[in-house]
Amino acid sequence: MNSTARGVLVAMAAGALWVAAQTASAQLVNGCPAGQAMQSSDASGRNVTCVPIPNVSALQAADTQLQRNIEAEANSRAGMDATLLQAIQDETRERKTADDELRAGLNETSVAGRYAFSGPFTCISSSTGFNADFTPRNPTPGAGSAFIQVQNGISSGFRTFNEDGTGTAEIYTQNVSHPGVFYTTFINPDGTVFNSAQVAFNGAAPRPSGNASASRTSGAFTWQLVDGQVLIADADGNSGTVSEGSGAGTVVSVRGLPTLVGVLGHDRRTISFTHQKLQVEIASSVLADGTVRDTQRICVRERLLRKL
Repeated sequence: MNSTARGVLVAMAAGALWVAAQTASAQLVNGCPAGQAMQSSDASGRNVTCVPIPNVSALQAADTQLQRNIEAEANSRAGMDATLLQAIQDETRERKTADDELRAGLNETSVAGRYAFSGPFTCISSSTGFNADFTPRNPTPGAGSAFIQVQNGISSGFRTFNEDGTGTAEIYTQNVSHPGVFYTTFINPDGTVFNSAQVAFNGAAPRPSGNASASRTSGAFTWQLVDGQVLIADADGNSGTVSEGSGAGTVVSVRGLPTLVGVLGHDRRTISFTHQKLQVEIASSVLADGTVRDTQRICVRERLLRKL
């Protein structure tokens, strides 16, 4: 066979192989039946491994139920939020109503009730009385001495305010009296005036002056509200007994007490009092032998009342 014939045979064989390859690639490969999916295949693609497709309807049902639960939770929370918001609004209205009632109560015309109180005082007494400027009067020449003394202390007790503008007071007073001083004016035989001052004694010298005592008194008063302030006028005749210390057993009373002016706390449970003005008052003592001794004095007082 010559070379030409040999070439023709080679060409024919190559063509046949190409046609065979085309035919092979055009053939269908094996697939998986319904409900299954291909897991793997060989190189030719003809032999495949199939596996069942899992049933996801249960998962879908679970997802649906979960979504329903989430929606139900959201609706429940929205309901609770609405309830909480309503409760907050209700409480806000109640608080506003209470505040309005409290503000309205500040314009009431009554402070009736029972109050406990306490507060300090300072007094200066003069056996010769006082001048218009509240200084002790000079002693009259040849007519005795002027005895001047200062007292400090604290008072506590109870005041009961009745609706009709009357009231009663119970007072416990602790008093410390400073050493006193005698001022004396003498007229000498030649007509000249001689003045002297001496520290007082308790009785016969050398017993120094100054003492401490406590008393319990009670009495009545009247009260009224004027321009938002409480005015108290203690009645004359309020009296009691020295219960401790110097002069124990002596009956004591005060006349001409200054009017007390009180400023109300915003809740009307506290009242702060002081004197409306300075004023001479008279402290009276009934001694054991029945002797009555009146002494003029000027006092400053402060009282804080707390409602019980």
